[in-house]
Order: sequence, then C-alpha cells, then structure tokens
Amino acid sequence: MRVASGLCKGRKLAAPRGLATRPVSDMVKEAVFSMIAERVAGALVLDAFAGTGAFGIEALSRGAKSAVFIEKSREASFFLEKNLENTGLTAQARLFTSELPRFLERNDFEPFDVIFADPPYNSGLLLPFLEIIAEKRLLSGIMVVKREKMPEPPLHVSLGFHLIKTKRYRATEIDLLTAKNPPK
Repeated sequence: MRVASGLCKGRKLAAPRGLATRPVSDMVKEAVFSMIAERVAGALVLDAFAGTGAFGIEALSRGAKSAVFIEKSREASFFLEKNLENTGLTAQARLFTSELPRFLERNDFEPFDVIFADPPYNSGLLLPFLEIIAEKRLLSGIMVVKREKMPEPPLHVSLGFHLIKTKRYRATEIDLLTAKNPPK
C-alpha cells in the first residue's frame, strides 16, 4: 500500500502481517478519492475503524486540515502511528486506540467534513456506529462506508442519511452518504 497522491505521494504504508486489518486496495482508494476529491482540501476528517490509516493519511496528503483516527487494535495502532511518522503527518493527526462506537458515545467532537468508516465485516459494528453519527450529528459533509457486498440495500437511509451512490469492487461496496439533517 502506498499514498496515491498529494504531499506524501508514493510513501509506503506499513501494515501488520495477514489480513486482520483488511487493507484497502489502491484501486478502491483511488476510486473513492476521485469521487470525493473536491471535499477533501481543508476538511476535518474522521477515519473510523482506521486500521493502518490509509484513508485518513491519503486525505491528509491531499490537503485535509486534520484527521482523527480511531482503531481498537493496539497492533494496528502501532503501525498507524509509524505511518503517520513516516509521512510526516503526525502534527495534523489525533490517534485513539479504542473501540467504536462506544468511544464516540463518550467523547465530543466537532462535526466532520469527511468520515471514512471501514468496520470489520460481519462484526455488527456498522449499524451502531451510524446510529451514533446520526444521533450526535457528527457528519457535516460526506461519509464513505466500505462494506462487504450485500444482496439487499443498506440500512443507512433509515438512519438519517441520504445514499448518494454505491460502487462495487469485487466483494466490496462503497457507499457515499450525506446526513439528512446536517449540523449548522
């Protein structure tokens, strides 16, 4: 995995061995950023279920103002911290090693311009995460949800989000969402 564009273009991102962090492919990451490119510069970003931080680091490299990374795995957080150091983006980042969505329930943040959500597949964490985002009105811009391909439509719309588009990449689906009632 590498940073695809911006200030840190070409920098390699380290990851733990195996697929526990389900690294985002360069193809999917490029597709996501081509869809949201105009929303990234100057943005306040949340990289939820961050893993190695690939989405958040890419956003910072492309001009996001700052990013909050939340990852429950200590091993993945170790690699994420190293990736932030190796890209020189540590000053623009805050990293929390904690479990979502409980962490968001207990802490207050300003609404985010861009949220990346890539929860472990079949973990049951996506729905509670989306409920907290909607309840606390933490989305002021766009949310990118990376999830396993499903035969039925996603539940996002019933939770207070507009589904802008869904893109499929093999066994992965990317949903772009906005809040029905964004914070002012």
